[in-house]
Amino acid sequence: MDSARIQGSCIRLISKSEIRYEGTLSSIDPVANTVSLKNVRMHGTEGRPAEHQIPPSDALYDFIIFRGSDIKDLTVFEQKPKPEFIDPAVVTAQPAARGGKGGKGGHHTSHQRDT
Repeated sequence: MDSARIQGSCIRLISKSEIRYEGTLSSIDPVANTVSLKNVRMHGTEGRPAEHQIPPSDALYDFIIFRGSDIKDLTVFEQKPKPEFIDPAVVTAQPAARGGKGGKGGHHTSHQRDT
């Protein structure tokens, strides 16, 4: 699997304990056999047959590293947005606010290129 291509995508992961997690793919480390997600929500076992039923959590985890051998299923359910810039020289770009004076009061979106 080409992890660079899906890095930043929304991932649905089910552990061997039948617990579902959803978050943004941070990295896949084939040497350590780990998958790292950021901004992760834990949805519990959701009635899947498991040794222990785990309820969902309202907590948002900044970062979770999963052991690859304990992952039952990993699905990309939302691809990361395509970058506006194709130029490899551009690392970060922030569009100017539309309709605002001097860039104040407008909505800002930051685009960062994966390295």
